[in-house]
Amino acid sequence: MLLCLLVSCSGYRVKNSSNPFDSYNIRKLTIPMFVNHSNIAKASVPFTREISNVLSSYPSLRVYQGEDTDGVDAILIGIVTTPKYREETFSTRTETTSQASRKLISSTGGRARFFIPTSTSYRTYLRLILIKNPTSQETQMARSELVKYLQTNPMKIVFNHVMELEGSFGREAGDTISPDSPGTVNFTKNKGNFEKSLSDTAKAAAIEFKETVLDVF
Repeated sequence: MLLCLLVSCSGYRVKNSSNPFDSYNIRKLTIPMFVNHSNIAKASVPFTREISNVLSSYPSLRVYQGEDTDGVDAILIGIVTTPKYREETFSTRTETTSQASRKLISSTGGRARFFIPTSTSYRTYLRLILIKNPTSQETQMARSELVKYLQTNPMKIVFNHVMELEGSFGREAGDTISPDSPGTVNFTKNKGNFEKSLSDTAKAAAIEFKETVLDVF
């Protein structure tokens, strides 16, 4: 599901495929590391990377990294959020061992049936705000809870766009069997699977951003 708050553009603008912000006289912009207000550690890292990659693909738009706004025309602020509580962010699907793979079933030996987590889905939100000729006060406001009071204005706030994103990852249920400990069930690779899923979600967000924001300028 996608939620977006876009500044409405009055009049007709000729699209410039080499720089989506050319009609706003934005040729240089900087992108600081996105703010992470979520309950997912380091969630802002892949989103910063993928959004930066999309904007860097426009040949007439120079993209810089960091907080310094000297010599640039605009700053892109990104904020990653999730629902307040982890149980609202993550939802895990479970199955019984009798529903799992044959390999796992065989590893449990004569143990009674029990539940194992097989997949987890999650929700996160990404807000992107492009501020032209930013002041420090505007930048601080965009990163704070006061962002909802930031007024859209084509001369200053070029867009204020929010995406609701969903992702999921499989929970690895491996098995090891030894003469001393038959039927041992190990859960592995969950962290790696989640990080891969979050990276894929960030790439999907970048595609949505290009199609629903950049391509309309």
